[in-house]
Amino acid sequence: MNNPEEYVKCNGMQTKDAKEMLADYENYFKWTEGERVMDVGCGPGDVTLKILCPFLPKDCTVVAVDVSEDMISYARLFIAKDKERVTFRALDIAHEDQLVKFDYWKQQKKSFNKVFSFYCLQWIQNHRQAMINIYSLLKPSGEILLMFPTPDNPVYRAVENLRKTEKWGEFYEEEEAWFYKADDPPTYFQEILKNVGFEDIKCYLKQCSYEFSSWESLTQFLKSVNPYISYIPGDMHTEYLKELADSMLENNAVEPVGDTGKYMTKYDLLVALAKKPS
Repeated sequence: MNNPEEYVKCNGMQTKDAKEMLADYENYFKWTEGERVMDVGCGPGDVTLKILCPFLPKDCTVVAVDVSEDMISYARLFIAKDKERVTFRALDIAHEDQLVKFDYWKQQKKSFNKVFSFYCLQWIQNHRQAMINIYSLLKPSGEILLMFPTPDNPVYRAVENLRKTEKWGEFYEEEEAWFYKADDPPTYFQEILKNVGFEDIKCYLKQCSYEFSSWESLTQFLKSVNPYISYIPGDMHTEYLKELADSMLENNAVEPVGDTGKYMTKYDLLVALAKKPS
């Protein structure tokens, strides 16, 4: 997950889902002249530039943030032709005192009209603090559109299944859980947004599917999104990823698509929309 080169080669699922989500809300937002937008959890920046920016009015400016300095450094390589419109900054959106250290916030003293986030908030345990920070970053009447996987995500289940085995558990059984925990994600997240102060809240599950072009593309995807891979000895990566993919296949979390060599997985995404009071 911290290797931007690998991640950007394997994030077809994330790209597809972000594009489809924005298409769903193409006519939802009202725009004023020169709005400022934040993209939380931008990763290597390709989704920001190729998917989010074309969705926005051309006079919008974008600040894209990520907790990973490596991702931000990589993302800046993409913006040679768009430096006036897009800025990449390091920011841990879930940390209590991050905003006072946020250089853009201190230098510009500007708030945001809208905040978007795709495939980021599943990494965060303290969603309340993240939403407090996002609320603080928004202007009055500012809006959010957030999208992230649920805890029953098939990849996460497979990773946790291997954690429970003697063979692989020794490498990362003591590490903090990857995903947040919630039995009813929409209700869980709606309560957080309400308690923070948001209004016009809508939280729901979006059913999705994705086809991997080959078994190899599946295993490479698993490598790119698995934060525990760094704990596995390098000479065991191939074996670990094979067993991870095998676990998904055995549990019907991924299925072959006829004789095409492709594999399909189904999953839910939590979608949240809300507004800061005026």
